[in-house]
Amino acid sequence: MHGVEPQLSLLSSLPSGAFAAYGVLSNLNAGVLVTMSWLTVVKQTGLTPLDPGMWPRFLGIYAAMYVSIGSIMRPLRLTAALAAAPFFNAFLDKLQKTFRVNKAVAFGMMLCLIAVSSFTFISCMLVVAGGFPNGPPPLPWKR
Repeated sequence: MHGVEPQLSLLSSLPSGAFAAYGVLSNLNAGVLVTMSWLTVVKQTGLTPLDPGMWPRFLGIYAAMYVSIGSIMRPLRLTAALAAAPFFNAFLDKLQKTFRVNKAVAFGMMLCLIAVSSFTFISCMLVVAGGFPNGPPPLPWKR
């Protein structure tokens, strides 16, 4: 592997769609790694990473997965982002035309949609996969 810098410089020279596609793929990659790490803690201890004393264990497992699996996946994410760039560019153009905004605003809208959908995806994966053995934690405003 040649490191992250050459890949990021290549990505920054491409259209916005490649950058956004790489962001989506990286978020999905991180979501899978977080879910795998979370479920590993749950399986090993019967507790979630949110329980007292479990956060360091979760971070250690996540770091190991990120360094191993995450590093292997980086070139694949870049390749997939380049392939998906035309679709993201088309979506960006559609946002611009639909909402009659400039490219920067449309890009911001697209990044917000990506963030919300990524968070929703990760949360749903954790709930569906049994990441909360005692049920989901209470909402912060209901504690």
